[in-house]
Amino acid sequence: MQSAAACGLRVHRRRRDSAGAAADQPLGRSICRVPNSTPGSPLLSLPRYFATVPAATPYLGIDPLRTAALRRRYEAAGRAGLRKIGVVFQANPESGSATDRSLPIGDLAPLLRTPGVDFVNLQGGAAGRRPAAEHAGIIDAIAEEVPLDEFAAAVAATDLLVTVDTMAAHCAGALGHPVWLIIRFSPHWCWGIGRDHTPWCPTARLFRQAVRRDWSAPSRSSRTSSTDLSIKY
Repeated sequence: MQSAAACGLRVHRRRRDSAGAAADQPLGRSICRVPNSTPGSPLLSLPRYFATVPAATPYLGIDPLRTAALRRRYEAAGRAGLRKIGVVFQANPESGSATDRSLPIGDLAPLLRTPGVDFVNLQGGAAGRRPAAEHAGIIDAIAEEVPLDEFAAAVAATDLLVTVDTMAAHCAGALGHPVWLIIRFSPHWCWGIGRDHTPWCPTARLFRQAVRRDWSAPSRSSRTSSTDLSIKY
C-alpha cells in the first residue's frame, strides 16, 4: 500500500537584483502528492502517526554573527543589562484558526508592564506595529515579514520568547531557545492536554486557556510568572 504526504508550503527563491541586493522571489505554493495512493497526511502531521519526537535540540542552526549584532541592537535600543523578552501575539491571519490562536493586545498589556525587563516586538505584519505604538519602551525588532533565518536570529538574540501557537513557537523549539507558549483551549495535538510541558519542545513552558477564547487565565498566569523575569526564567 502506498501513502502520500502533502505539503502546502509557500516557496521562495533567493535572488539578487542588478545592484546586488538580495530579495525573495515568490514562486507560489508547492503541493507534493504521490499519485494512485489512498491514505494521506499533511507533511507536518507525520510525526504524530510515527510517534516520534525530535531526538535532540537544537536542530536548527543560525548565524552567530547575525544573532550577536541583533543582541547589540536590542541593548542599544533598550536598557543595558536587562533581560530581553521577545513577544509574538498573533497567528497568521490567513490561517483558519488565527482567531482562536491570537491573543488580543489588550490581554498582553499586563505582561508588557512587567518591571525590570525589556520587551522585544517580534510580531510581523500590520499587527506588529501596534505594541510599539501603544506601549512605550517596546523594542521593535522587525519592520515587516522576514525570511526564516533572519527571524530565527531575532529570536535567538532574546533571553526568552513569549508567543502564541504560531511558527515562532516551533522556531524557538528548534533552536532550543526558552519559550513561554500561550495556547488555546483545544490546542494542536503536539502540545498535549493538561500539562505545562511537551516532549516536542523541551524548552517550552505552556500556559493554557481554561475556557475557549478566554485569555484571562493564561495571561494572568504568565503575568504572575513574569514577576521574577528580571531574576530568572
